Amino acid sequence: MDPPEPVNLNRAILLCNLYNFFFAASKACLFPFFSLYLRLLGLTATQTGVIISLKTLVAFIFAPLWTKCAVQCRKRRLVFTFSIFMMAVTYLSLTLVPNQNHAALSQCVPAYRQTSQNQSKFQSTAEILTILNHNESRVSPQEVTQTDHNNTSDEHLNNKSSVTPTSIQISSQKPTETLTDDLEDKKIEISKEILMYLGLKQEEVQQMNKQDIYEVFNEMMTTEDMRGLVENKLDAETVKFVWKVIDESRPRGKADKSSDSKVRRKRDINITSLLASLKTGLHDLRQRVKDSSHDYTFVVVTIILLIGELFACPVEKLADDFWFDYLEKIDELEKYGKHRIWCSLAYMSFPLIVTLVVSKTDCLFGMNMPPFMLHFYVFGSLLGLTFLLGFFFPISADAKAKYKSKLRRGLGTTCCKCVGLLYVFTLLLVGMIYAAYYNFLFWMIQDLNGPESVMGLCITISTLVEIPMLFFSKEIIQRLGHGGVASLSLLMLSGRTLYYSFLWTPWAVLPAEMLHALTHTALWYAVFNNPSFNINPMADRSIRSILSSIYFGLGFASGSIASGLIYDSYGSEILYIVCSVAAIIWCPVFFVLQKCCQPPAESEIKYTRLLQSEDLSDDEIPDDWLEKALKDR
Repeated sequence: MDPPEPVNLNRAILLCNLYNFFFAASKACLFPFFSLYLRLLGLTATQTGVIISLKTLVAFIFAPLWTKCAVQCRKRRLVFTFSIFMMAVTYLSLTLVPNQNHAALSQCVPAYRQTSQNQSKFQSTAEILTILNHNESRVSPQEVTQTDHNNTSDEHLNNKSSVTPTSIQISSQKPTETLTDDLEDKKIEISKEILMYLGLKQEEVQQMNKQDIYEVFNEMMTTEDMRGLVENKLDAETVKFVWKVIDESRPRGKADKSSDSKVRRKRDINITSLLASLKTGLHDLRQRVKDSSHDYTFVVVTIILLIGELFACPVEKLADDFWFDYLEKIDELEKYGKHRIWCSLAYMSFPLIVTLVVSKTDCLFGMNMPPFMLHFYVFGSLLGLTFLLGFFFPISADAKAKYKSKLRRGLGTTCCKCVGLLYVFTLLLVGMIYAAYYNFLFWMIQDLNGPESVMGLCITISTLVEIPMLFFSKEIIQRLGHGGVASLSLLMLSGRTLYYSFLWTPWAVLPAEMLHALTHTALWYAVFNNPSFNINPMADRSIRSILSSIYFGLGFASGSIASGLIYDSYGSEILYIVCSVAAIIWCPVFFVLQKCCQPPAESEIKYTRLLQSEDLSDDEIPDDWLEKALKDR
């Protein structure tokens, strides 16, 4: 017999831990924020949900097939490294997709500022606001840039003025009257440019006086449907300027109300006509953008992700199988699973670091590039290190040509038994709810004008609270039972999603992330340690794969589509209320059913389960020899 191959266990553990750390870090920098990028491209919640759902289903179907083919063809390391490479190529290629919605880009990334070559028509709005708010007599020149709106497809924008306002420079030697006149002229000039940008013709705007402009602003911001269109078209600083102009134009006394009735009637007719033209232009612009650019972007992103995910999906499953087989060969299976603590460390640190940098960055690398792209570049860098470590990842040399899995037995346990079906449906429902807040919670934070640092803190806190749960889960299960802990998780999940629907400020989301330990970690601990799913190491691993596929595969895919539709149709508040109602309804039903379906506890230890080989079928398992000996005695 050939001497056994020498094994350096410490080196293998170090390589496995480093690989999992960098791979988890790369995912943590991009995947939780990926739906935000789809929103920046101008895609709707429904389109985002469809893309993420298709991506998840491709991984659900092809990851096991790739794994089996790699084992059959004895090309496991080749498939492994190629999958890592394809993952990097797929997501980095998305940065080349042309953005068709520059207005959405400016609103969804508050820190984004264009360079001086692409200055906006409204660059001095912030300076005027500073003067109006503080009544300062001296203003330092400061260049304030906003998002470039020149790429819109609205035909009215071609007729707008080509005059670009310059920064206000007011000397301390100018009298107060001159200062006031300059400010009023600048306000009127910017107000006219805003109206032309919104779609009014240049000749109509140039004939308007100060009072006409103020009344048009007041009418369009007090009409609910038009206010929504205007706020979606303009950036936050410009909307603030419009409201400031409206506040200044409101009547202050009886003298302000006296005016010629004929002039007022004529002005009202003109304003009504202008507002109708403005509303039509905004609706036409929204419809054209929705019909052309969004559909094009949706198709391109979908094709890239589906093709890329087809080759990149087996990365995680292959790495997990490699490590399990390696430890099984050297009889060190008790060390399996300890590498996941390195994944948690990566999720605790890297999202917070990246989001803090993005929130504090105005212009990435000094170029006309939004800071959000930093997510992709850090992802690519860390995945490059992962790719190099993939060549040294410990793989068992004598891998079986025919990998005999326990899939049939796992399906029989999860889908052909009452307890198994109950937990499968529960995980399916919870997976759908998980998709709702994983994909669209950060959208809601953006709607509340929250910075990306809040999103990074959400991921850090939710990962950090998992650590204490790992120490106390066993004690909680002993007190409440597996079904009790699962029911408690459903109850907490209902409260967590209901809390999301009442967010009043982006920072208020952080306390809800403390419940992640009960809504996610405790639930999985209760499921995986259920006696119905503990048969032998190989079968247990197959059962865990099936349950994880139900949760992160079918549940997440269906939940992504459903949550996207609800978000577009009814808003984020209704979405999370629906999730809360679904969880609270199923909670008592699950608690009662698991009491009825619970099998009787086994009082005798079957020692043959400890000696059972993975190659034996159920019919080939010998009787318990110790049990026989005791009976014969």
